[in-house]
Amino acid sequence: MTAKRSCITCNQRKIRCSKQSPCSNCVRSGVECVIPGARKHPRRVNRPKKGELLERIGELEEEVRRLKEGQSGCACTRGDPPAVADGVGYPESQFGRLVVDRGRSRYVSDAALVSLGDQIEEMQDILDPVSLKQEAHPPCMVLTRVQDGLSQDLDSLSNYHPPSPKVFALWDVFQQNVSTVVNIIHNPTVGPVILQAATHPDTLNHDSEALVFTIYFAAIVSLTPEQCLAQTNLIHIDAVQYYRVAVEKALTRANLFESQSITILQAAVIYLICLRRYDDTKYIWAMSAMVTRLAQGLGVHRDGSNFSLAPFETEMRRRLWWHICVLDFLTAEDHGTAMLIRQGMYDARLPLNVDNGDIAPGMDAFPTEREGFTDMTQCLVHCEIIVAFQRMQHKNSSLDELNHHLEDCYFKHFDLNSPRHWVAATTARLALARSWLLLNFPASSSNTSSISPPPDSSRLFQTATQILQFAYLLEINENTTNWHWLFKTYKQWHALAYLLSELCSRPVTPETDKAWIAASSLYRQWERDATTTKAPLWRPLSRLMEKAVLSRRE
Repeated sequence: MTAKRSCITCNQRKIRCSKQSPCSNCVRSGVECVIPGARKHPRRVNRPKKGELLERIGELEEEVRRLKEGQSGCACTRGDPPAVADGVGYPESQFGRLVVDRGRSRYVSDAALVSLGDQIEEMQDILDPVSLKQEAHPPCMVLTRVQDGLSQDLDSLSNYHPPSPKVFALWDVFQQNVSTVVNIIHNPTVGPVILQAATHPDTLNHDSEALVFTIYFAAIVSLTPEQCLAQTNLIHIDAVQYYRVAVEKALTRANLFESQSITILQAAVIYLICLRRYDDTKYIWAMSAMVTRLAQGLGVHRDGSNFSLAPFETEMRRRLWWHICVLDFLTAEDHGTAMLIRQGMYDARLPLNVDNGDIAPGMDAFPTEREGFTDMTQCLVHCEIIVAFQRMQHKNSSLDELNHHLEDCYFKHFDLNSPRHWVAATTARLALARSWLLLNFPASSSNTSSISPPPDSSRLFQTATQILQFAYLLEINENTTNWHWLFKTYKQWHALAYLLSELCSRPVTPETDKAWIAASSLYRQWERDATTTKAPLWRPLSRLMEKAVLSRRE
């Protein structure tokens, strides 16, 4: 049937309507096509009385006065002024407005919008699914690769879902190999979603589907080539590429850039952390910046306690934000740049040192933190090191205080006979040694923020040697095979560069022989990994290695 007027949706979007019922645009977008009735003569608008207008103007003038005084007029979701959490403060004079509804959120910090939000009723429907549906843009394809054919066939991903037994097998792998070291999601809550994916995958919503495919991808990445062949009947690199395409299609289908869902952001962060094992750093570096912006748009960088969010939701948002901080730290180092996330940009507190079983949706209060090793301990240790390292870059300090803190809170409770505990302790010690090396790096000796007096070169040399020894041990230790995929993404660029440059000029001694074994062993290990050779810092390192080889032959 042909209509005389454009449909309401096309008229609102200001695009040409085919004037069919339904029109071609609405059919393609999957929205209801509503044809307006015949035009009616405009009725005279009942204007408000002069007194009402003057009262309204007075209210707005009062709000402007409050803004000038540095106050916020938001009373709905305003949190109390946040105390300094874990050494990180939030310096803004206003605390923004956070709107949360059924797993979606939107954060606005602009003082004018926050203050006028109640008056203009702009914030009340910011998460209204009807308005989102009408104003939604087509899925952004920036995330995807055209050569992989990702811009097509987004309507269904049914062909990518593995059979039910493999779904459960990959979920088990994910829990053993990935969530033990990258604890972003709450496994007990995600379990029913996995069951749904195994039995009725066609009923998953787009956000859950993206998370499920991310779990499959992460599990595949964590497997050895032999394990992957047994689990999927696919060669490892082919399986990685297959599920990478599925994840990127799912993220695009869920419209990551326009989404206000915490679930889709969790999926994106897990995906990027695991993708570091197999992709060039430039792509992940750029995508991690995008994820940081999306997180800020959802208010994840703000602590949920400021907005009276439920304990479970607050805790999950903390976990997500701090894993974004870790991702930013790692990708910045890969690319040789400063971190995008700085102190003062956030006030999200560190997650609680608890197990997944200690928290659940609907809980009324935060659980008491545990003493000793929990599901969150490894993440917490690394987050505390990152915060301390940022602090020490801006003022004269030492690692002694951090060492004592980590020893009292974490290390003394570790059982080093447990592979998980040994991994957490070793990676933490490695991170501490690396932080010390960076703070005392010769290139930084002229910086007033460096430690004074500078340490002697022999200590620098010994520390760099130990860093490479532990890094190599992590990659080859048979007791920690489950996490080798993660260790291979921890590249000790600075320690290797410093050691190779020193070996080019130092004479052959027992000490330099020990350093040479550590440096060459790790270098050869990296050289066998095609991903490492794509990194921006690989080429200068390879030239340094050539010089070191020549100098030791002379």
